[in-house]
Amino acid sequence: MATPSPRTALQAPVRDWLRGTVVRGVVPGWVLSLVFHSLMLVTLFSVTQLPSCRGDYSGEDGTGFREIGLRAREDANSAPSAGPGEPGLAEVASSQPQQAPTTPDVAPPTISESPPVPLSLPQVGTGPPVLGTGPPPLSGIGGTPAHSTNKSTTTGSGTPGSRGGGGGQGKGVGQTSLFGVNDAGKTFVYVIDRSASMQDHGAFRAAKAELMTSLSRLTEVQQFQVILYNDQPLSWTPRNGRFRMFFGTDAQRLEISELVGAISPDGGTEHLPALELALKFEPDVIFLLTDGASKALNSAELKQIARVNRRGTHIHCIEFGTSPPPSGEGALAAPNFLMKLASQNQGKYTYRNVKTFDP
Repeated sequence: MATPSPRTALQAPVRDWLRGTVVRGVVPGWVLSLVFHSLMLVTLFSVTQLPSCRGDYSGEDGTGFREIGLRAREDANSAPSAGPGEPGLAEVASSQPQQAPTTPDVAPPTISESPPVPLSLPQVGTGPPVLGTGPPPLSGIGGTPAHSTNKSTTTGSGTPGSRGGGGGQGKGVGQTSLFGVNDAGKTFVYVIDRSASMQDHGAFRAAKAELMTSLSRLTEVQQFQVILYNDQPLSWTPRNGRFRMFFGTDAQRLEISELVGAISPDGGTEHLPALELALKFEPDVIFLLTDGASKALNSAELKQIARVNRRGTHIHCIEFGTSPPPSGEGALAAPNFLMKLASQNQGKYTYRNVKTFDP
């Protein structure tokens, strides 16, 4: 039989001693839990018995409840608050009969029919300023025509208002004039010479001023186009791009005024391209203004214009010159191309001496 090693013999007493020590030194867990929970119950009971946590107040033994409410601050002039057992202000006020508040009699305000500030109203029938004596008033609009003191010659058989319903009658039809030549219609094209010679004697300045005066007579349902020409015609399209022609509104009149005002006279004179462009708009009326009667349209060009003018547009011609207006039988016996153009297209011809435009 083998003898135990010395190491084993020493370990047995140590193990037995350690087991006895743990048994005697450690308190059972259920005892600690019981003690802890008992302390918690005692603490909770003590807290619930504090005065701030009770539902009643002292002297009622748990059978009464505290009444709460709002208290208004009393003014210095108000009556003293009621004591215990006395009726409060609210009770006294509710016991007295209510009286409706009386309103003082106030006289109604006096309304004046007249405006507080005198109004300065424009006179009806006054037109924009016209350079020189200006054209006579339009028939049927401003009364009977007045005789102009500026010497001019007007010829032709065109009848104002013979197109588009006659005399401005009908929807969208109205009258306007240019240097005394007036006509009625819905659409107008102004063909104005802007060659270098139009700079003399302020002729081009007078033409632009008369143009704006003529446009001011158009209504918002009438349309117009302006063509300024020298060697080539120049026209514009409205900014909105919806129509080829302008309407007689303040906004579009201002637009064309700005465009025309930026143009200065220069170059030569070619009448035919400008007239052909004007006829493409198929207007009721064309006003042609030029000082270039010396560069005349020949008979073939006049026939071409009459052939293109299938719609029967009235073409009125205004000639600028530096000499007195032609008169007498000699002028009628030898008409220039402007007289022929107006006569062949149901229009009128008139002559103006540009020297009268000088300041």
